[in-house]
Amino acid sequence: MLYPPKPIDVSHFNIAQRLSTTLLGISMICFGIFLLYIEKRYTSEGVLTDGVILEKTIDEGAKGVSYHVKYSFDLTNGDSLLAKDSFSLPVWKSLSVGENIDVLYLPDKPQMHSRFTFDDNYQLAYGFILVGLFSALCFPFAGLHNTLLCRKQIRLARMLMIPFVTYGFLLFTGLLGYMTYYTYLNRELGGIILFTALSLLWLSFLIYFWFIKKKQSKL
Repeated sequence: MLYPPKPIDVSHFNIAQRLSTTLLGISMICFGIFLLYIEKRYTSEGVLTDGVILEKTIDEGAKGVSYHVKYSFDLTNGDSLLAKDSFSLPVWKSLSVGENIDVLYLPDKPQMHSRFTFDDNYQLAYGFILVGLFSALCFPFAGLHNTLLCRKQIRLARMLMIPFVTYGFLLFTGLLGYMTYYTYLNRELGGIILFTALSLLWLSFLIYFWFIKKKQSKL
């Protein structure tokens, strides 16, 4: 039998901090769902058209350096619109002024909703939802876990802890994979990082259970 888990100490968080963390998580979930809604609209209603890059700029502000691209694209009625978007430095460098690009826009609000075809927000939307779930459920999870321990339900408490820790690890590696994708817009590289992290996760579980078994055999 494995050693019994310990209670999760959340006593240094007051009620306001716990409530704000939960509400922040719910807000992130709602924002992620909104991004998914927009991406679904791009998929079902988006109009594919030709565009051209007009200008590349670098803006330095209090929050750091941002890299922008100004482009124009054609509407189905023959008019042209100007738009501006920001990218990571590697992607910004890969784009050239005068380069022809494929643009996807929503016909009801092309000024507000237009983007390059390779620059979707599915990863960002799922990231907000996953982080929001972790933030919204961390304190209720801690309360449930401690309640099970108080009632001597050690087996259930341990079963609850393993998927939560696994979820936290997957969340971290998923964000790492997304940052790789966002930086280079390379899904293959992001997938390799995520696969490597998952392999390390299972390897760490095997080492952990081997260590516990070996330690118990010496008792």
